[in-house]
Amino acid sequence: MGRTNLSVFMCTLIDTPESGEECSVLNSSECIRCNLRGGYLSGESIHDYHSIGHVISLSMWLLTIILGIGGLLGNYLIIRIVKKRNSERPFDILLMVLAAFDTFCCIVTGIGTTVTILCFQDWVLKGYIFMYIYYLSFSTVLFGRSASVFTTLLITIQSYLMIAFPVSSIRWFTSRSTKILSICVFIIAICLAVPRFSSMYIGLNPYHDHAVDHEMNKNVEQFRVSGLHRFHYLILPTKMHRFWYHTLNRAHMQIDFWLPLPLLIFFKFLTFSNVRKLNKKRKELNVSQEKQLQAVSMFLPVVILLFICNVAPILFYFLMELKAIVYREMYMLLCLSTALNSSLNFLIYYFRSRNFRIEADAMLSSVSSQFYAPNVYHINQRERNKAGDLEWSTSNNRRHSGSNIWY
Repeated sequence: MGRTNLSVFMCTLIDTPESGEECSVLNSSECIRCNLRGGYLSGESIHDYHSIGHVISLSMWLLTIILGIGGLLGNYLIIRIVKKRNSERPFDILLMVLAAFDTFCCIVTGIGTTVTILCFQDWVLKGYIFMYIYYLSFSTVLFGRSASVFTTLLITIQSYLMIAFPVSSIRWFTSRSTKILSICVFIIAICLAVPRFSSMYIGLNPYHDHAVDHEMNKNVEQFRVSGLHRFHYLILPTKMHRFWYHTLNRAHMQIDFWLPLPLLIFFKFLTFSNVRKLNKKRKELNVSQEKQLQAVSMFLPVVILLFICNVAPILFYFLMELKAIVYREMYMLLCLSTALNSSLNFLIYYFRSRNFRIEADAMLSSVSSQFYAPNVYHINQRERNKAGDLEWSTSNNRRHSGSNIWY
Protein backbone atom coordinates (compact mmCIF):
# COMPACT_ATOMS: atom_id res chain seq x y z
CA MET A 1 0.00 0.00 0.00
CA GLY A 2 2.98 2.29 0.61
CA ARG A 3 2.58 5.83 1.90
CA THR A 4 -0.81 7.48 2.31
CA ASN A 5 -0.86 11.28 2.32
CA LEU A 6 -3.59 12.71 4.53
CA SER A 7 -5.35 16.06 4.11
CA VAL A 8 -4.87 18.91 6.59
CA PHE A 9 -8.46 18.39 7.82
CA MET A 10 -7.68 14.79 8.66
CA CYS A 11 -4.37 15.67 10.27
CA THR A 12 -6.06 18.05 12.74
CA LEU A 13 -7.99 15.07 14.15
CA ILE A 14 -4.95 12.91 14.92
CA ASP A 15 -1.57 13.14 16.62
CA THR A 16 1.53 12.40 14.57
CA PRO A 17 5.25 12.29 15.34
CA GLU A 18 7.25 15.48 14.75
CA SER A 19 8.34 14.13 11.38
CA GLY A 20 4.68 14.05 10.33
CA GLU A 21 5.00 10.40 9.32
CA GLU A 22 4.01 7.20 11.12
CA CYS A 23 4.26 3.59 9.94
CA SER A 24 2.08 0.64 10.90
CA VAL A 25 3.48 -1.74 13.52
CA LEU A 26 2.04 -4.60 11.44
CA ASN A 27 3.81 -3.60 8.25
CA SER A 28 6.59 -1.00 8.30
CA SER A 29 6.11 -0.34 4.58
CA GLU A 30 2.60 1.01 5.19
CA CYS A 31 2.90 4.61 6.38
CA ILE A 32 0.76 7.71 6.71
CA ARG A 33 2.04 11.23 6.08
CA CYS A 34 0.85 14.66 7.25
CA ASN A 35 2.58 17.52 5.47
CA LEU A 36 0.76 19.82 7.91
CA ARG A 37 0.29 18.01 11.20
CA GLY A 38 -2.25 18.90 13.87
CA GLY A 39 -1.45 19.83 17.44
CA TYR A 40 -2.29 21.94 20.48
CA LEU A 41 -0.23 24.99 21.44
CA SER A 42 0.26 23.45 24.89
CA GLY A 43 1.50 20.21 23.35
CA GLU A 44 -1.15 17.83 24.72
CA SER A 45 -2.59 14.88 22.84
CA ILE A 46 -5.98 15.17 21.16
CA HIS A 47 -7.00 12.16 23.27
CA ASP A 48 -6.34 14.05 26.53
CA TYR A 49 -9.88 15.42 26.72
CA HIS A 50 -9.35 17.40 29.96
CA SER A 51 -6.22 19.20 28.76
CA ILE A 52 -5.80 22.97 28.53
CA GLY A 53 -6.04 22.83 24.73
CA HIS A 54 -9.41 21.08 24.87
CA VAL A 55 -10.76 23.51 27.50
CA ILE A 56 -9.68 26.52 25.44
CA SER A 57 -11.26 25.04 22.30
CA LEU A 58 -14.52 24.35 24.16
CA SER A 59 -14.57 27.92 25.53
CA MET A 60 -14.08 29.41 22.06
CA TRP A 61 -16.83 27.16 20.71
CA LEU A 62 -19.30 28.46 23.33
CA LEU A 63 -18.31 32.08 22.59
CA THR A 64 -18.76 31.47 18.87
CA ILE A 65 -22.28 30.10 19.44
CA ILE A 66 -23.23 33.08 21.65
CA LEU A 67 -21.84 35.60 19.16
CA GLY A 68 -23.52 33.78 16.29
CA ILE A 69 -26.96 33.96 17.93
CA GLY A 70 -26.50 37.66 18.69
CA GLY A 71 -25.21 38.26 15.17
CA LEU A 72 -28.25 36.60 13.62
CA LEU A 73 -30.56 38.96 15.49
CA GLY A 74 -28.41 42.04 14.79
CA ASN A 75 -27.99 41.41 11.07
CA TYR A 76 -31.68 40.61 10.74
CA LEU A 77 -32.51 44.00 12.25
CA ILE A 78 -30.02 45.75 9.94
CA ILE A 79 -31.68 44.19 6.89
CA ARG A 80 -35.17 45.02 8.19
CA ILE A 81 -34.28 48.65 8.92
CA VAL A 82 -32.57 49.24 5.56
CA LYS A 83 -35.33 47.47 3.61
CA LYS A 84 -37.94 49.56 5.41
CA ARG A 85 -36.44 52.66 3.85
CA ASN A 86 -36.90 51.28 0.29
CA SER A 87 -33.65 53.00 -0.57
CA GLU A 88 -31.66 52.41 -3.75
CA ARG A 89 -28.65 54.32 -2.44
CA PRO A 90 -25.39 52.40 -3.11
CA PHE A 91 -24.31 52.62 0.53
CA ASP A 92 -27.61 51.14 1.73
CA ILE A 93 -27.40 48.31 -0.81
CA LEU A 94 -23.86 47.44 0.29
CA LEU A 95 -24.86 47.48 3.97
CA MET A 96 -27.63 44.98 3.21
CA VAL A 97 -25.23 42.77 1.25
CA LEU A 98 -22.72 42.88 4.10
CA ALA A 99 -25.45 42.03 6.63
CA ALA A 100 -26.55 39.08 4.45
CA PHE A 101 -23.00 37.69 4.22
CA ASP A 102 -22.51 38.25 7.95
CA THR A 103 -25.72 36.35 8.67
CA PHE A 104 -24.38 33.46 6.62
CA CYS A 105 -21.08 33.62 8.55
CA CYS A 106 -22.89 33.50 11.90
CA ILE A 107 -24.73 30.34 10.84
CA VAL A 108 -21.79 28.44 9.33
CA THR A 109 -19.33 29.33 12.12
CA GLY A 110 -21.78 27.92 14.65
CA ILE A 111 -22.20 24.73 12.65
CA GLY A 112 -18.49 24.47 11.82
CA THR A 113 -17.23 24.88 15.39
CA THR A 114 -19.89 22.49 16.73
CA VAL A 115 -18.90 19.76 14.28
CA THR A 116 -15.20 20.40 14.99
CA ILE A 117 -15.67 20.15 18.77
CA LEU A 118 -17.61 16.92 18.35
CA CYS A 119 -14.61 15.56 16.46
CA PHE A 120 -12.00 16.90 18.89
CA GLN A 121 -13.87 15.51 21.92
CA ASP A 122 -14.68 12.22 20.16
CA TRP A 123 -18.36 12.57 21.06
CA VAL A 124 -19.67 11.07 17.80
CA LEU A 125 -19.00 8.16 15.47
CA LYS A 126 -16.96 9.61 12.60
CA GLY A 127 -18.90 8.05 9.74
CA TYR A 128 -18.97 9.11 6.09
CA ILE A 129 -21.67 11.80 6.42
CA PHE A 130 -20.16 13.31 9.56
CA MET A 131 -16.65 13.45 8.12
CA TYR A 132 -18.07 15.06 4.98
CA ILE A 133 -19.90 17.70 7.05
CA TYR A 134 -16.74 18.33 9.09
CA TYR A 135 -14.68 18.94 5.95
CA LEU A 136 -17.34 21.08 4.22
CA SER A 137 -18.22 23.17 7.30
CA PHE A 138 -14.79 24.75 7.74
CA SER A 139 -14.42 25.35 3.98
CA THR A 140 -17.82 27.06 4.06
CA VAL A 141 -16.73 29.23 7.00
CA LEU A 142 -13.76 30.45 4.94
CA PHE A 143 -16.07 31.12 1.98
CA GLY A 144 -18.39 33.26 4.13
CA ARG A 145 -15.41 35.08 5.64
CA SER A 146 -14.05 35.89 2.17
CA ALA A 147 -17.41 37.31 1.04
CA SER A 148 -17.74 39.46 4.18
CA VAL A 149 -14.16 40.78 4.04
CA PHE A 150 -14.27 41.71 0.36
CA THR A 151 -17.68 43.37 0.79
CA THR A 152 -16.18 45.52 3.56
CA LEU A 153 -13.32 46.34 1.20
CA LEU A 154 -15.82 47.33 -1.50
CA ILE A 155 -17.64 49.66 0.93
CA THR A 156 -14.31 51.22 1.90
CA ILE A 157 -13.40 51.87 -1.75
CA GLN A 158 -16.86 53.26 -2.45
CA SER A 159 -16.59 55.62 0.54
CA TYR A 160 -13.25 56.92 -0.66
CA LEU A 161 -14.49 57.56 -4.19
CA MET A 162 -17.61 59.31 -2.91
CA ILE A 163 -15.42 61.63 -0.82
CA ALA A 164 -12.65 62.19 -3.38
CA PHE A 165 -14.82 62.37 -6.53
CA PRO A 166 -18.32 63.38 -5.36
CA VAL A 167 -19.65 64.22 -8.83
CA SER A 168 -18.14 61.37 -10.87
CA SER A 169 -18.84 58.74 -8.22
CA ILE A 170 -22.59 59.35 -8.56
CA ARG A 171 -22.29 58.05 -12.13
CA TRP A 172 -19.96 55.23 -11.15
CA PHE A 173 -22.01 53.97 -8.20
CA THR A 174 -25.59 53.66 -9.34
CA SER A 175 -27.91 51.14 -7.72
CA ARG A 176 -27.45 48.83 -10.73
CA SER A 177 -23.64 49.02 -10.77
CA THR A 178 -23.54 48.49 -7.01
CA LYS A 179 -25.58 45.29 -7.32
CA ILE A 180 -23.26 44.10 -10.10
CA LEU A 181 -20.22 44.80 -7.92
CA SER A 182 -21.84 42.85 -5.08
CA ILE A 183 -22.31 39.89 -7.41
CA CYS A 184 -18.63 40.21 -8.41
CA VAL A 185 -17.64 39.99 -4.73
CA PHE A 186 -19.73 36.82 -4.45
CA ILE A 187 -17.97 35.37 -7.51
CA ILE A 188 -14.54 36.22 -6.06
CA ALA A 189 -15.48 34.42 -2.84
CA ILE A 190 -16.57 31.37 -4.86
CA CYS A 191 -13.30 31.38 -6.84
CA LEU A 192 -11.31 31.46 -3.60
CA ALA A 193 -13.42 28.58 -2.24
CA VAL A 194 -13.11 26.30 -5.30
CA PRO A 195 -9.57 25.08 -4.37
CA ARG A 196 -10.75 24.12 -0.88
CA PHE A 197 -13.86 22.27 -2.04
CA SER A 198 -12.15 20.48 -4.94
CA SER A 199 -8.95 19.35 -3.20
CA MET A 200 -10.39 16.80 -0.74
CA TYR A 201 -12.65 13.74 -0.74
CA ILE A 202 -13.90 11.16 1.78
CA GLY A 203 -12.52 7.64 1.32
CA LEU A 204 -12.62 4.33 3.18
CA ASN A 205 -9.84 3.84 5.69
CA PRO A 206 -7.77 0.83 4.55
CA TYR A 207 -6.17 0.70 8.00
CA HIS A 208 -9.42 0.45 9.95
CA ASP A 209 -9.69 -2.37 12.50
CA HIS A 210 -12.15 -4.27 10.32
CA ALA A 211 -9.70 -4.21 7.44
CA VAL A 212 -7.21 -6.35 9.38
CA ASP A 213 -7.40 -9.89 8.08
CA HIS A 214 -5.21 -11.50 10.68
CA GLU A 215 -7.25 -12.62 13.68
CA MET A 216 -4.15 -12.65 15.86
CA ASN A 217 -3.45 -8.99 15.10
CA LYS A 218 -6.91 -7.48 15.41
CA ASN A 219 -6.21 -6.04 18.87
CA VAL A 220 -2.83 -4.61 17.87
CA GLU A 221 -2.52 -0.82 17.75
CA GLN A 222 -1.49 -0.35 14.12
CA PHE A 223 -0.75 3.35 14.56
CA ARG A 224 0.08 3.89 18.21
CA VAL A 225 0.58 7.67 17.98
CA SER A 226 -2.23 8.74 15.64
CA GLY A 227 -4.74 5.96 16.30
CA LEU A 228 -5.70 6.24 12.63
CA HIS A 229 -6.96 2.65 12.54
CA ARG A 230 -9.98 3.72 14.65
CA PHE A 231 -11.45 5.87 11.85
CA HIS A 232 -13.92 4.29 9.42
CA TYR A 233 -13.27 7.01 6.81
CA LEU A 234 -10.43 9.37 5.98
CA ILE A 235 -10.34 12.85 4.43
CA LEU A 236 -7.86 12.46 1.60
CA PRO A 237 -6.39 14.87 -0.98
CA THR A 238 -7.64 14.70 -4.56
CA LYS A 239 -5.52 14.96 -7.70
CA MET A 240 -6.32 18.71 -7.79
CA HIS A 241 -4.75 19.19 -4.37
CA ARG A 242 -1.23 19.24 -5.76
CA PHE A 243 -2.20 21.81 -8.39
CA TRP A 244 -3.82 24.22 -5.91
CA TYR A 245 -1.40 23.84 -3.00
CA HIS A 246 1.92 23.08 -4.68
CA THR A 247 1.88 24.21 -8.31
CA LEU A 248 0.06 27.47 -7.46
CA ASN A 249 1.69 27.61 -4.01
CA ARG A 250 -1.60 28.24 -2.14
CA ALA A 251 -2.28 31.39 -4.16
CA HIS A 252 -5.95 31.41 -3.10
CA MET A 253 -4.96 31.44 0.59
CA GLN A 254 -2.48 34.26 0.08
CA ILE A 255 -5.12 36.34 -1.72
CA ASP A 256 -7.71 35.53 0.93
CA PHE A 257 -5.57 36.20 4.01
CA TRP A 258 -3.03 38.80 2.87
CA LEU A 259 -4.55 40.94 0.09
CA PRO A 260 -7.54 42.66 1.81
CA LEU A 261 -5.63 44.28 4.69
CA PRO A 262 -3.07 46.28 2.62
CA LEU A 263 -5.90 47.48 0.36
CA LEU A 264 -8.01 48.50 3.35
CA ILE A 265 -5.09 50.40 4.87
CA PHE A 266 -4.35 52.11 1.56
CA PHE A 267 -7.92 53.26 0.86
CA LYS A 268 -8.57 54.24 4.48
CA PHE A 269 -5.44 56.39 4.41
CA LEU A 270 -6.65 58.11 1.23
CA THR A 271 -10.12 58.53 2.72
CA PHE A 272 -8.85 60.20 5.89
CA SER A 273 -6.57 62.48 3.88
CA ASN A 274 -9.60 63.72 1.97
CA VAL A 275 -11.76 63.90 5.10
CA ARG A 276 -9.21 66.14 6.80
CA LYS A 277 -9.26 68.48 3.83
CA LEU A 278 -13.06 68.59 3.84
CA ASN A 279 -13.24 69.19 7.59
CA LYS A 280 -11.16 72.34 7.16
CA LYS A 281 -13.86 73.77 4.91
CA ARG A 282 -16.86 72.17 6.59
CA LYS A 283 -19.07 75.20 6.16
CA GLU A 284 -18.66 75.05 2.38
CA LEU A 285 -19.86 71.43 2.07
CA ASN A 286 -23.17 70.64 0.44
CA VAL A 287 -25.74 68.27 1.99
CA SER A 288 -24.52 65.25 0.00
CA GLN A 289 -20.90 65.67 1.09
CA GLU A 290 -21.96 66.19 4.70
CA LYS A 291 -23.94 62.93 4.65
CA GLN A 292 -21.03 61.08 3.08
CA LEU A 293 -18.71 62.31 5.85
CA GLN A 294 -21.18 60.98 8.41
CA ALA A 295 -21.33 57.63 6.57
CA VAL A 296 -17.52 57.35 6.62
CA SER A 297 -17.50 58.15 10.33
CA MET A 298 -20.18 55.55 11.08
CA PHE A 299 -18.47 52.79 9.09
CA LEU A 300 -14.97 53.42 10.49
CA PRO A 301 -15.35 51.06 13.52
CA VAL A 302 -16.44 48.26 11.14
CA VAL A 303 -13.11 48.54 9.32
CA ILE A 304 -11.19 48.69 12.63
CA LEU A 305 -13.06 45.58 13.80
CA LEU A 306 -12.08 43.85 10.57
CA PHE A 307 -8.42 44.71 11.20
CA ILE A 308 -8.59 43.20 14.68
CA CYS A 309 -10.44 40.08 13.55
CA ASN A 310 -7.96 39.48 10.72
CA VAL A 311 -5.12 39.01 13.20
CA ALA A 312 -6.28 35.43 13.84
CA PRO A 313 -6.41 34.34 10.14
CA ILE A 314 -3.01 35.92 9.43
CA LEU A 315 -1.49 34.30 12.53
CA PHE A 316 -3.10 30.98 11.55
CA TYR A 317 -1.56 31.15 8.08
CA PHE A 318 1.81 32.37 9.38
CA LEU A 319 2.18 29.57 11.95
CA MET A 320 1.04 27.00 9.41
CA GLU A 321 3.70 28.11 6.94
CA LEU A 322 6.44 28.59 9.54
CA LYS A 323 6.04 25.43 11.63
CA ALA A 324 4.04 23.15 9.29
CA ILE A 325 1.52 22.71 12.12
CA VAL A 326 -2.20 23.50 12.25
CA TYR A 327 -2.82 24.42 15.88
CA ARG A 328 -6.31 23.39 16.90
CA GLU A 329 -6.76 26.46 19.13
CA MET A 330 -5.92 28.71 16.16
CA TYR A 331 -8.35 26.70 14.07
CA MET A 332 -11.11 27.54 16.57
CA LEU A 333 -9.88 31.14 16.99
CA LEU A 334 -10.23 31.72 13.26
CA CYS A 335 -13.90 30.70 13.46
CA LEU A 336 -14.40 32.81 16.59
CA SER A 337 -12.87 35.90 14.95
CA THR A 338 -15.13 35.37 11.92
CA ALA A 339 -18.20 35.20 14.16
CA LEU A 340 -17.04 38.30 16.08
CA ASN A 341 -16.52 40.27 12.87
CA SER A 342 -19.98 39.23 11.63
CA SER A 343 -21.94 39.91 14.81
CA LEU A 344 -21.00 43.40 16.05
CA ASN A 345 -21.97 45.62 13.13
CA PHE A 346 -25.45 46.21 14.53
CA LEU A 347 -23.99 47.53 17.80
CA ILE A 348 -21.58 49.75 15.85
CA TYR A 349 -24.38 51.28 13.77
CA TYR A 350 -26.56 51.57 16.90
CA PHE A 351 -24.07 53.58 18.95
CA ARG A 352 -22.54 55.54 16.06
CA SER A 353 -25.76 56.73 14.43
CA ARG A 354 -28.51 58.44 16.38
CA ASN A 355 -31.12 58.00 13.66
CA PHE A 356 -30.33 54.31 13.24
CA ARG A 357 -30.70 53.96 17.01
CA ILE A 358 -34.13 55.60 16.88
CA GLU A 359 -35.31 53.25 14.12
CA ALA A 360 -33.85 50.20 15.88
CA ASP A 361 -35.50 51.14 19.19
CA ALA A 362 -38.82 51.63 17.44
CA MET A 363 -38.56 48.24 15.73
CA LEU A 364 -37.49 46.44 18.93
CA SER A 365 -40.27 48.18 20.85
CA SER A 366 -42.80 47.13 18.23
CA VAL A 367 -41.63 43.51 18.31
CA SER A 368 -41.61 43.34 22.11
CA SER A 369 -45.09 44.87 22.32
CA GLN A 370 -46.44 42.27 19.86
CA PHE A 371 -44.88 39.21 21.44
CA TYR A 372 -44.51 39.96 25.12
CA ALA A 373 -47.12 42.44 26.28
CA PRO A 374 -49.70 43.18 23.59
CA ASN A 375 -52.59 43.52 26.02
CA VAL A 376 -50.78 45.83 28.43
CA TYR A 377 -49.57 47.95 25.53
CA HIS A 378 -53.08 48.46 24.11
CA ILE A 379 -54.61 49.10 27.56
CA ASN A 380 -52.02 51.77 28.29
CA GLN A 381 -52.58 53.24 24.86
CA ARG A 382 -56.34 53.55 25.43
CA GLU A 383 -55.82 55.09 28.87
CA ARG A 384 -53.46 57.69 27.48
CA ASN A 385 -55.86 58.51 24.65
CA LYS A 386 -58.76 58.89 27.08
CA ALA A 387 -56.66 61.20 29.24
CA GLY A 388 -55.97 63.32 26.19
CA ASP A 389 -52.22 63.09 26.64
CA LEU A 390 -51.44 64.81 23.34
CA GLU A 391 -47.84 65.51 24.28
CA TRP A 392 -47.12 61.82 24.86
CA SER A 393 -48.88 60.85 21.61
CA THR A 394 -46.91 63.36 19.56
CA SER A 395 -43.55 62.33 20.99
CA ASN A 396 -44.41 58.64 20.57
CA ASN A 397 -45.29 59.10 16.91
CA ARG A 398 -42.07 61.04 16.35
CA ARG A 399 -40.08 58.32 18.07
CA HIS A 400 -41.63 55.57 15.93
CA SER A 401 -41.35 57.45 12.68
CA GLY A 402 -37.54 57.84 12.92
CA SER A 403 -35.60 59.24 10.03
CA ASN A 404 -34.97 58.00 6.52
CA ILE A 405 -31.33 58.97 6.75
CA TRP A 406 -29.34 57.45 9.61
CA TYR A 407 -25.79 58.39 8.82
